[in-house]
Amino acid sequence: MSRLFTISLILHLIFSGFPGSLVGQSPCRLRLDGRIMDVSTTLPLENAHIIVQESGKGTATDVNGIFALEPLCPGKYHIKVSHIGCESKIFFLDMQRDTSITLFLDHHSHHLEGVTVIQKGLKSLAKTNFIQSLKIEENAHRDLGGLLEQVAGVSILRTGHNISKPVVQGMYGNRLLILNNGLAQAGQQWGNDHSPEIDPLSAHTLNVVKGTAVIQYQGSSLGNIISVEPGNIPADPHLHGKAGYYFESNGRSHGIHAQQHKSSDSGFAWKLTGTLRKSGDRQTPEYFLINTGRNEANASLQLEKKHSDHWKSNLYFSTFNTEIGILRGAHIGNLTDLQEAMGRQIPFFTEPDFSYRIESPFQSVNHHLLKLRTQYFIQDDRWIEIISGTQFNHRKEFDIRRGNQSDRPSLSLSQWAQYLELKHTREWHDETKIIAGIQSNFVHNFNNAGTGVLPLIPDYNAAENGAYITGMKKFGVIHTELGLRYDLIWQDAFPLSSTLPRTVLNYKNIFHNLNAAGAIGIKLAGGNKLSVNTGYNTRNPAINERFSQGLHQGVSGIEEGNPDLIPERAFKTSINFEGNIAKKLFFDIMAYNQHIQNYIFLNPENEFRLTIRGAFPVSGTDRPLPH
Repeated sequence: MSRLFTISLILHLIFSGFPGSLVGQSPCRLRLDGRIMDVSTTLPLENAHIIVQESGKGTATDVNGIFALEPLCPGKYHIKVSHIGCESKIFFLDMQRDTSITLFLDHHSHHLEGVTVIQKGLKSLAKTNFIQSLKIEENAHRDLGGLLEQVAGVSILRTGHNISKPVVQGMYGNRLLILNNGLAQAGQQWGNDHSPEIDPLSAHTLNVVKGTAVIQYQGSSLGNIISVEPGNIPADPHLHGKAGYYFESNGRSHGIHAQQHKSSDSGFAWKLTGTLRKSGDRQTPEYFLINTGRNEANASLQLEKKHSDHWKSNLYFSTFNTEIGILRGAHIGNLTDLQEAMGRQIPFFTEPDFSYRIESPFQSVNHHLLKLRTQYFIQDDRWIEIISGTQFNHRKEFDIRRGNQSDRPSLSLSQWAQYLELKHTREWHDETKIIAGIQSNFVHNFNNAGTGVLPLIPDYNAAENGAYITGMKKFGVIHTELGLRYDLIWQDAFPLSSTLPRTVLNYKNIFHNLNAAGAIGIKLAGGNKLSVNTGYNTRNPAINERFSQGLHQGVSGIEEGNPDLIPERAFKTSINFEGNIAKKLFFDIMAYNQHIQNYIFLNPENEFRLTIRGAFPVSGTDRPLPH
């Protein structure tokens, strides 16, 4: 069966090479047939169109989703498949004999933006809402949070035009795990002003996953994850590419995105993407918001190699680099001005003229990721994977400082993260599937010298070692899943004392986290589905929740942690019903309840504190709610 790939079509083939001439023109008596189905309901799609791009020859599926094209000559073709309400698919086919294919289109998910997670063989019940590549490119001016806001059940926490964090069912920040090509994003994600350091234009799909699938990932998720997936490289030996440009009037924002990819008959494939963005001061009807611009330059390189029929590898590298201006009027020098700023209709420091300048206060962030994944099939229904990854994150925050020191960062943090995973998957006749794995992750986070400011986040080392197992079993129309994971987390932090003279303290903590999940799904008549998920999750306090102390420049507030915090424990149950009326009206209904014990939160205090850097509200102390 031919491999099929989805390709979005913005300026299709701008960088394309042209297919070579067809070989073996006679005899032209070959036949291409197959069936087109809905990936979510597995129902046939009638009147789907299949076109051979080289010849223009085409046909449509019948009421059973079946089609046939003949006669065709031996040769290499690009086959386009489309259907109303679906994102079109194009795949490359080297046709030397009669060929039969089965293709699944995302017809149902186009309306719901939801589809079951697709895995090799037996499918998981985990619910996934997603955004496809074409919609990502149509909204190229948005950041990751802005794009995910279009998914049902997702909102964003915005602290500035260029700064937003996704919120899924009330969870965000430390409680919402973000995967960058399968690796837990390792960066300075503890602040509300810290957007995920990911370029969404490097992704083929953005997925919001709920259910037992989250058991397989390390991190601090309380039942949901966001996955940024670059997708596989199409098995097409020709050079293909696409490019897009956008302009946004407010802020006079410009952006350009380009991508090229190519495969070879030797089993080697590559894909290169790049993004440049620039924006300036945002405008209101009467004035410009000074220092609200943004500069960004990102790139990613993906390499794939099929060593044999049983062994393949994938190497992925991405780099994210941005400078984000912070509204100048958000930083106040004294208590009188701070109180006045709270009631002003027009903020301090506005200008009548536009500018692209980014000056203090602003943030500068660099994030680099390298991942190697190799997969070996012991048998067709049994395979192992080895995944390793390295991430480096460097964040600098610049404040308005006296004595011409504004070009000196007031916060400079670096972080190295090393990850390793061994994973084993076994299937039995598409009715039973077991996935088991062990994982290890080490993080070294440190403050860079030269800021002249006491660090908000202390130096620390953290290690997380975990093991998990998930199982799926079908009993006719009933599908069941169970998952269990255990993590041993070690933290070694070195905060400074709050009393004078300052001394370096040392806190060593060990946490034992247990997560469990279960699900049951039933296929009903007419393609309807009902599923119930339940789970128990543990989240240990993050470093910033325990040890932050000082001015958080990005939110213009003083934050203080609590080293005596204990882990959160969450219980969650959700019910999901997917249905249709006469296969014309599709709907998706979900209800959930989540109870969190020992909930950790940042408590605003009724206090404003004057420091040598200005006047700021005190955000308070992280503490668990009383039982």
